[in-house]
Amino acid sequence: MPTLMAQQIVGVQPMTNNLGIFNKLLYKNFNEKYWPYQYFIDDRTYQISDVERWCWDQFKGRYWNNYGRNFVFKREKDAVMFAMRWL
Repeated sequence: MPTLMAQQIVGVQPMTNNLGIFNKLLYKNFNEKYWPYQYFIDDRTYQISDVERWCWDQFKGRYWNNYGRNFVFKREKDAVMFAMRWL
């Protein structure tokens, strides 16, 4: 009954699944000129803290960065190693 009333009072439409816009609004965007290799990790599959710890052990800091689940790399070889391990 409430759904029928809601459709009569206001227009109810299904939401589109456009996660690209959602991610751009909520997550920090990295400049693709300086960070050409970018990956988004699904936190349901891996713990982000485990991924961060692995990156610190492998890459030592200045050639990679992350903001939440978004991991970015400057060097191709680091990006390939990351992709082979986590994707």
